Amino acid sequence: MSQKEQNTAVWSEVEPRTGLCSLVLLRIAHARRSAARVRTFLLGVVALGFGTALVPIVHYTMTELYASGFYEYLSLLFSDNRFVFSSAFRELAFSLVESLPSVAILLVAGASVGLLWSLARAIPNAKIAFARGTQTA
Repeated sequence: MSQKEQNTAVWSEVEPRTGLCSLVLLRIAHARRSAARVRTFLLGVVALGFGTALVPIVHYTMTELYASGFYEYLSLLFSDNRFVFSSAFRELAFSLVESLPSVAILLVAGASVGLLWSLARAIPNAKIAFARGTQTA
């Protein structure tokens, strides 16, 4: 008998102890839950950071909107309907776009996307991390 056949014969006779498969699956489920808890915590911190940063960014954006004259152009749009439908509507639209504070709006959009991204990632991890029983998704 060759060496390979001897090893195959020895290993085929070894039986794992009863319950080993369920113990291994329980350990895997526990490792998944603990990793999901860590990810949930870190993504929660990121979401909290973006949410906290969003408050001064929105305040800055509102200040820039008032300072740029955007609301004056916007009130002109709603105050005189004849002006809106006249040929000067194109100039009014360009003035509205030019008066928008683009950096401030970009900051709000970036912080909002970051907040939504971190929350969208944290919620499924929280479902795994705090699931009852041994089932994991």
